[in-house]
Amino acid sequence: MARAYHLKSILFKENSKQQVDTAIIYYNKAIGLLADGTANELLSSVYRELSTVYTFRNDFPKALKYMEVGKDSSDLTLYYSKKANLFMTMGELDSSYLYLHKCINDPRLYTKLSVYDKLYRIERIKQNAHKALEYVDTLLALNDSVIAHTIPDKVIDIQKKYNEEKLRSEKAILQVNYEKQKSRTLQTSFIIVVLLFLGTYIYIYSYFKKKKLQQRMLQQKNELLLLNQKIQQWNQQVKLNQKKIHQLEQEKKQIEADLRIVSKEKELISHEKDEELTLYRKQENEISIQKSKYEELCFVEFKRLFLATAISRKIPAFGVDRVVTDILSPRSQEQLMNVMDEIACNFASRLYILLQESTEKTCLCCLIRLQVKPRYIMVLCNLSKEAYYKQCQRMAETLIGKGSASGLKDYLNTF
Repeated sequence: MARAYHLKSILFKENSKQQVDTAIIYYNKAIGLLADGTANELLSSVYRELSTVYTFRNDFPKALKYMEVGKDSSDLTLYYSKKANLFMTMGELDSSYLYLHKCINDPRLYTKLSVYDKLYRIERIKQNAHKALEYVDTLLALNDSVIAHTIPDKVIDIQKKYNEEKLRSEKAILQVNYEKQKSRTLQTSFIIVVLLFLGTYIYIYSYFKKKKLQQRMLQQKNELLLLNQKIQQWNQQVKLNQKKIHQLEQEKKQIEADLRIVSKEKELISHEKDEELTLYRKQENEISIQKSKYEELCFVEFKRLFLATAISRKIPAFGVDRVVTDILSPRSQEQLMNVMDEIACNFASRLYILLQESTEKTCLCCLIRLQVKPRYIMVLCNLSKEAYYKQCQRMAETLIGKGSASGLKDYLNTF
């Protein structure tokens, strides 16, 4: 037991110097001395200290393992507190928060103070200002209770100043030791890194050089194998090509014979088509002449029929020059549309539907069909020159899909 306590005191010193590997050796010796189970509390304490050492090494699975082994069922608050500290070190704040809440109801004042301090730090890391302020208020109240219970009122200020000076001096000593140790560590680390870098570079260079040589030899071997395979394939291909050439020559002779036959047939067909085309053109000319005569006769008849109507006296149709001063009245427009229906196969009625039942537009188209000159149409329809041409363009877009006055005239002549 005395040796176990002595080892434990050495362990505390080693922990303060962060010599973790040495500490683990001493702890294992302590566990070996206490393995007979005669000092369960001390053994649990050693397991807990060993868990702390592994926490320093960031070996969290082993730290959790020894913490579970060193669990004291008579003081679960201590177990929960240490487990919360471990999870907090691991960065698992939610798990730490859960175990800290299991310690809140502990009656010990210092335990509560430690728990609320850790809860405050967790909420501050999470940036939860509201909860952090709640824990700060509780923490300040507990701190006041600790001071009130442990220090008389008259000595509180002196004790505070003493604690502050003590903390400053300890901090300064630790800072100096840390800077010295840091400087030595940096120098040693730099030398080790340089040596490792050089050794690694030499090893990698040698490895890759050897690897490259092996790859080159393997590549050359593979290339030779591929060349042999290609030569065999080329020989086979040459034989196939020779057979194919012979076959193509036979096909060529057959095609030439077929082409001679086709050429003769083509000449015969071409001669027949030329004769048919000549006949067709002759018939087309005859039809065109007959069509012209028919259209001329139709136009003469159309002109005769219109001039026989009463409305023809008001309209200078078919290019006649005559003074026109009267505007077509609605009744005259209706008479004009009826006359055009009678002499031109419902000309006006069909246009009336296409022009969205517009009497004015229909009469304007009838006048254009009767070959009335534009200046007379403007008088009869009471339109300015600009309005007349705009109206013609709109009707052309409606009827033939493009705003062309000449196109409208051609369309109406064949409508």
